[in-house]
Amino acid sequence: MKSFPAFIFPFLFLSFYSCQTNKLNKGQLPVQDKFEFTNIGSQIFEIRVDNYDTVSYYDSPYQRFMLDNSNKPDGKFVVKDEHGRVRRTLFYKNHKREGRDTWYYEDGQPMQEKEFVNDRYISYKTFYPKRLMIDTELSDTTGFLRHYDEEGNLIFEKNYLTGAYKEWYPDGSIRITGLECPGECFKLTGPWSYYQKKGILDRIVFYTETLDVNNWDSIYHYQGNNIVSIEKK
Repeated sequence: MKSFPAFIFPFLFLSFYSCQTNKLNKGQLPVQDKFEFTNIGSQIFEIRVDNYDTVSYYDSPYQRFMLDNSNKPDGKFVVKDEHGRVRRTLFYKNHKREGRDTWYYEDGQPMQEKEFVNDRYISYKTFYPKRLMIDTELSDTTGFLRHYDEEGNLIFEKNYLTGAYKEWYPDGSIRITGLECPGECFKLTGPWSYYQKKGILDRIVFYTETLDVNNWDSIYHYQGNNIVSIEKK
């Protein structure tokens, strides 16, 4: 039999763990915060949460329980709201998240998916409501952050490895190209090209590591392939 730390046994020997308190949400309305933890099968655990849509996003005993990986035995965790609807599924191994962590809308459609390796997420996807259409995705494997509109058209992408940024109009024509610092750094640097529809160059703006698009060094305005004016600060 696999051994668990001593503090795990209350979860395994009791049919559920329950915690209850009164909380205030942002609207200052009292919220009854209650969740139950139940072992429902071989390495399958269910967490039933009252007022899920409130307590899952604010500080609460449920949130603190979910953020503390040390109290999780190995297995699959299924989080349900007060109506019995599945709102999240995730997996733990050696007290760390491993594999896919999926959040769901009320209708059962996926809201967000994250892939974990040794408690570190390597990719994620978020989905628009009511449809299996990706909103945003990020992958360590490809190094790209991508955002899509509700029709599935790619709107922008950033290469997290190089910082290269591209943005498109809904018809697929290029809108913006430029360079940000790599990774989760969004400072604009060097030349950024802005296009009218159908790929017609409108202007090139030069930046020096800034988060403010209005903090430019110079702007070259184009008509066709010709520079028609230059602005400098």
